[in-house]
Amino acid sequence: MNAASFLDALLTATLWASVLVVLVLLLRVPVARRLGSMAAYGLWLSIPVQLLAFLLPGSNSTTAVSLPSVQAVTSATGESAALGALGNVLFAGWLIGLAVLAVGLLLQLVRAHRLVRSAQRLPDDPPRGLPLFCTDGVRSPAVAGLFRPVLLVPVDFGRGQDAACLDRIIRHEQCHARRRDNLANLLAYAIRAVFWFNPLIWIALRAFRADQELSCDEYALADADMKERLGYGRELLRASVDSTLPGGTVSSWTSKPTTRRRIEMLALHRSSRTHRAGGIALACFIAALSGATAADISRDSGEPLASVEPRAVELVNPRYPVSAFNERIEGEVQLEFRVRTDGSVDQIQILNSAPDGVFDDAAVRALAQWKFEPAMLDGQPIARRATQVMEFRLD
Repeated sequence: MNAASFLDALLTATLWASVLVVLVLLLRVPVARRLGSMAAYGLWLSIPVQLLAFLLPGSNSTTAVSLPSVQAVTSATGESAALGALGNVLFAGWLIGLAVLAVGLLLQLVRAHRLVRSAQRLPDDPPRGLPLFCTDGVRSPAVAGLFRPVLLVPVDFGRGQDAACLDRIIRHEQCHARRRDNLANLLAYAIRAVFWFNPLIWIALRAFRADQELSCDEYALADADMKERLGYGRELLRASVDSTLPGGTVSSWTSKPTTRRRIEMLALHRSSRTHRAGGIALACFIAALSGATAADISRDSGEPLASVEPRAVELVNPRYPVSAFNERIEGEVQLEFRVRTDGSVDQIQILNSAPDGVFDDAAVRALAQWKFEPAMLDGQPIARRATQVMEFRLD
């Protein structure tokens, strides 16, 4: 896949992911109030499901129709070179942003590992088997580790605090550990690294982390009375700090940006079986719907054979790349694509090119502008895959 094809696929995934993010952002608060914070947190599962569906390979159940080859015009233009250069600049800019955030995420992993290694194992573990470590590197309890999580507590943990409240705090962190929330956080930060140019992804990450904390509060306070909830809220206020922990790989009990929302929800957490079942059903429904939509967009689902094949009605000849024209290089590119029911073209892929990569961008840019009479079946337009060879000859 060349730079132009990759950017086109990235923008398509960004568009549909943005639509889904907006939907989840609109649903999360009413869902949390009606079905509980666990349900609101589950809504975010639809984002990676949708992105995974975009990566699924296309179906080969239908042979693509082969269209007659076309030949590039031999007059190289500055416009073609400029478009190609712009695509390369955009691709390079995306790579730089990805690399910066990927390095930052790697450093977070290193910091979390060092934090655990520098902590001191306490002889008496808390109930339910979560290893307990004491360190001055945290200001409130936090779960660190991806596959074998441990509980980190500050050196003054438990001093002057109510025992029942301490138990609720530990239950909150155990919820993080049991669900492997640090793995979920790592995935979320990785998605942000890929789509760093989309401000909605940054907003979604912040809301995702808030819903994660709220869902753990709901678990910790499942059987708590109002007095215990008020005590939990007071402790949240007392311990509220701006976290300096590596957020992508460590789940802290408290952080300043989420405190207000968590206190507002203390009296509204719902944990009955009915609410949990409804929340699970809603989260699964939205995840399945988003995945099915993405799969339909990103891959051919096996179109039926058409009674009338697509026919090109508006062609844009590929422009000879300036460098290839000046160096007297000839070649060809074989592409596979889909003709949609409205006659436009999408899902362009490079099957073969010779010389490799020289003419790919010019061929993709030209093909993306073609218009067709769509394939027909029983008098109705249908989507149809096709292959096209574009020749680049100097004669």
